Amino acid sequence: MPAPPPAAGKGRQAPRGAPGPHDVDAVVAALRQPAAKAAPKPPAAARKPAAKAPASRSGPPPTPLFLLDDDRPTAIAKSPGDVAELLTLACDFEWLVRISYVNGKGHESHLNAAVLDVGPAKMVVDVLPGWGSRTLNVSRVQWARVLTEAEEDQFL
Repeated sequence: MPAPPPAAGKGRQAPRGAPGPHDVDAVVAALRQPAAKAAPKPPAAARKPAAKAPASRSGPPPTPLFLLDDDRPTAIAKSPGDVAELLTLACDFEWLVRISYVNGKGHESHLNAAVLDVGPAKMVVDVLPGWGSRTLNVSRVQWARVLTEAEEDQFL
């Protein structure tokens, strides 16, 4: 049976490799002394430099995310405006898309779909591979991309 632990106070033995009992008492005494006052903090104006105004862009306007020469877009739409534009293009050109959709409970799912109709708030899609029809909120689409022709061939 193991020996009971020693009583608190004097006569305590420090664990092997730890400082001796006299060192423990010195540490406790040092911790009980009031802390020295810290140097006062500089005023807020001295701590943070003033923020600079953003530089204005004088170059050419940014290129659109989806350039339509003959090919389908390869970019992933992430902003709400780009997502809506890509879904409208997919509906017009009958391209299949892959979307990341967050439902009302906050669960994210990735869907392969054929976009049948897109409105300002809702869209109707056929989810692949079962071709089940669903009405989705456009605002809950986190990102969207058009499937490649090779990916489309897997579903058609």
